[in-house]
Amino acid sequence: MQVTQDESQEIVVSITKITETHVTLDANHPLAGKDLVFEIKLGRYCPPAPAAIKQRKNLNFAQFRFLLELFDLIPIPDDLAG
Repeated sequence: MQVTQDESQEIVVSITKITETHVTLDANHPLAGKDLVFEIKLGRYCPPAPAAIKQRKNLNFAQFRFLLELFDLIPIPDDLAG
């Protein structure tokens, strides 16, 4: 079933319960709450430029640095750690 939201956006919903006075709809994606497993093949890794690394505000640099050094992808200069 589809319903119109915000004047023009249509979304798919499922009817989960019907009573004499109410209908309960579920607008979650069908995969919501399910475990998803992806298999990927990394074809090529292009490390970010040092300027791009500095600009990432939400980057946990310690974890990022550990992974890069663990896989010996690129050396990280100490001046970028802050």
